[in-house]
Amino acid sequence: MLLQATTAVTLFAMAVTLWMGLYLFARGFPNPMTLRVVIVMLALSGFFFGAYNNTFVQMPGSAAIRAVLLVIVLAGWYSVTFHVMSERDQRRYRFIEWGIYGLGALSVVFLLQPGAFILEEGMRCMWRT
Repeated sequence: MLLQATTAVTLFAMAVTLWMGLYLFARGFPNPMTLRVVIVMLALSGFFFGAYNNTFVQMPGSAAIRAVLLVIVLAGWYSVTFHVMSERDQRRYRFIEWGIYGLGALSVVFLLQPGAFILEEGMRCMWRT
């Protein structure tokens, strides 16, 4: 029952975020704010697609790719909310924006290192031999 619920939720979330990203891309192409949201939605859709695939076929290295997609989503969503603020607040918190982008880039570099996720090779656990 839990497997069916997981696959239904991930497929629904993937479909909704993919549809939203493509819809916004078609409707608001020249607007930079809309393009930021499109990148966030497409990265989130890629995450859910990877989570759905990982339910049935577990490939080593896929957790790092999904984690990188989540970092892109979080940084992109911060960029969207940052640019909604007033100009005065944007100037005031500019150092936080660059700090978040720097930490996101650093975490992507660390996530893409070999062996970033311990015991990711399928369903092996420490108590099984």
